[in-house]
Amino acid sequence: MSPATSPASTPATYLKAGEPPLSNDGGGNTIPGGNRIPTSTPAATQNENQSLAIAAMKLDNVKADPAAAPPVHLHSPADLKIWHASFLPNATLSSGEPRLLYSYRHAITGFAASLTPQEAKSMESIQDFILAYPDRRLFLHTTYTPRFLNLDEWTSAGGGVWEKSFYGEGAVIGVVDTGISPNHPSFSDDGIPFPPIKWKGRCSLAGCNNKVIGAKAFRAGDRNVSPLDLDGHGTHVAGIAAGNFVRFAGGTASGMAPKAHLAIYKACFGGECRDSDVLAAVDQAIDDRVSVLLIPLGGMPLPLYQDSVAVASFAAVGKGIVVCASAGNGGPRKSEISHEAPWVVTAGASSADRRVIATVRLGNGVDLVGESGFQPPKEDFPTSFRPLAFPGIDGDPAAANCHNRSLADLDLRGKIVLCFAGDAENTDKFRAASNAGAVAVILMNRRRHGFTTRSDTHDLPASHLSYMNGRLLRSYMYSSSSAAAVAALIFNGTAYGARPSPAIAAFSSRGPSLMNGGLLKPDIIAPGVNVLSAWPSSAVSAPLFNFMSGTSMAAAHVAGVAALIRKKHPRWSPAMIHSALVTSASNLDLDGNQLFDELSYNNSGSLLAAGAGQLHPAGAMNPGLVYAIERKHFLHYLCGLGYSITEVRKFN
Repeated sequence: MSPATSPASTPATYLKAGEPPLSNDGGGNTIPGGNRIPTSTPAATQNENQSLAIAAMKLDNVKADPAAAPPVHLHSPADLKIWHASFLPNATLSSGEPRLLYSYRHAITGFAASLTPQEAKSMESIQDFILAYPDRRLFLHTTYTPRFLNLDEWTSAGGGVWEKSFYGEGAVIGVVDTGISPNHPSFSDDGIPFPPIKWKGRCSLAGCNNKVIGAKAFRAGDRNVSPLDLDGHGTHVAGIAAGNFVRFAGGTASGMAPKAHLAIYKACFGGECRDSDVLAAVDQAIDDRVSVLLIPLGGMPLPLYQDSVAVASFAAVGKGIVVCASAGNGGPRKSEISHEAPWVVTAGASSADRRVIATVRLGNGVDLVGESGFQPPKEDFPTSFRPLAFPGIDGDPAAANCHNRSLADLDLRGKIVLCFAGDAENTDKFRAASNAGAVAVILMNRRRHGFTTRSDTHDLPASHLSYMNGRLLRSYMYSSSSAAAVAALIFNGTAYGARPSPAIAAFSSRGPSLMNGGLLKPDIIAPGVNVLSAWPSSAVSAPLFNFMSGTSMAAAHVAGVAALIRKKHPRWSPAMIHSALVTSASNLDLDGNQLFDELSYNNSGSLLAAGAGQLHPAGAMNPGLVYAIERKHFLHYLCGLGYSITEVRKFN
């Protein structure tokens, strides 16, 4: 997160005001606006220390009662932009680029612009000014699950959730992420109805149809950026939330709401998302009238009035939009949870009972079960014993993690290399091992990774072992001579019925929440480990479907189910749908035991890790009781947190 005065941070200015005053543009024309910020240096020299500042202005008739929402005069987009520009010292930087990046209308009443810290400070002299703060970076929290969650009609007595909710027809799920690959078969519009009449959005991709009905990109105000997904994350979560049915040799894949529409808002590039771009995406989603908004990204917790996503999502919920977000992948550390606002449905990650098996058979006959999405044919990788090598056996942390330079001088030809998982990208570990001559890799969890393993698609034959199995493997290594320590990898394909299941993923962020007055977060957990979903052909590796793990995947499941509920109960408010999801969640696994935390050895998961429990779609469709929390209740809650009137006005 960039410091407040960092010259290198990307700038944004956020204002909040009532009807803006009128001023003259100097040419006899009356325009909305106020006093310009004084500029300390000529425009020709202003480009070295520009940063994004976020500022807010108060609404004139908000006094002691922040719940009393005043009438706000909504200018045309052009007038609003002129007014916002009037607060800037000049229109362009010395590079010729415009200062004003975004002019927000719905998510917040404000704008994003390039300002130096001194120029942002000068805004304090403007009438009704509230505050200014810098843009920050957010990060991505990176199809069997419909059946696992009992969505389909063949596994639920009396017809399943899909049948009762018409598969989500007519609901529009907005996805703020890395874009989409619209030509993927998961986004075919076969059997998808026309968009609802309320829909106002547009699509800037050639592949849009009745499934993908909107697509737009947001990057520092550049209107020429394509919403095409070059990363994979956005395509993956969109497929989970609302992928259409795709039939292939292994079965049928689909998302949670297979007949719902998708609206794509690309705000993340290279794994990073800027506050100002995310705000612009949410602002557009509100204007487009989506039904559900998925925000599978986040940052470190901040006070809610400083969290732009919390402020923007408050506006979205006020417009009837259910906002679903990811809790983060900060586990097992406590209190590193994103999206603590009570009006956001915050999802942690759980495992399903599916495993893609890659067994490690040791020379002493012991089998250690691991996972790998890479399942080579036996003719390509015969089941034969090969020597084991653990570069970190002498305690070198770089070698233990298979960092590239640590393996450069080693001869690992024909060997299976042991590496610890985490601390670097697995692709880098595999590249380093391959360059040293290794034929396979075994990834071992550290204690903080517990029992959560991943079915990633690797570049070499591999197996990912849990912490306990990794300990057994190292014990075998330590008790054997270097020449005698051997193992074989056996690839057993996909297996079902793993236990305990569901279980809380070790990486899933957990409470206690520090910024919301002690309210429980996450709200709920949902499948987020080794989720198979759509993958773009333009990505680095290009299978039709790919495995990913993270609370992003969990939030996508929740967003899809929220769309189904919206279809069945169109008059329910976001708070009602939120409460239905939470009160119907289950704290028991498939065998009737308390949910297991994969971070532990034999302990049940706590409320701080699981929230209300595992997503239960059928229960959420008919919870029996829902709680209707209104906007005014949230505003009084914010006052109860000790926020000043000035800070509460940001939400008004």
